Amino acid sequence: MDTDGTDIEAWIAANLKARRVAVGLSLAQLAERSGVSKAMSSKVESGASSPTAGLLGRLCAGLDVTLSTLMNSVEAAGMTHFPAPVQPSWRDPERGLVRTRFQPEQGRNRSP
Repeated sequence: MDTDGTDIEAWIAANLKARRVAVGLSLAQLAERSGVSKAMSSKVESGASSPTAGLLGRLCAGLDVTLSTLMNSVEAAGMTHFPAPVQPSWRDPERGLVRTRFQPEQGRNRSP
């Protein structure tokens, strides 16, 4: 995995698009069902934008799939994550935002 999480982001983007195509929805139809604009949906599917949890939840709802089902399929595809008790995090002192790592770095053991 890349240390910045791009592997999982790319996988999520591709999986969202595959699900949309599989259920026969256009981007416009997904936008109507999810409340997420067509432009933003396209950016997420292409990997140009990383979705927030809320945005991802709305897209999943528009696709009639739960966020947990989507994430379970990430694990089934061989993606790994850190269990909550050992997730390293970093706090931006200026903004107060916390960034948490859910995956090990590429080339490291799967168990932290």
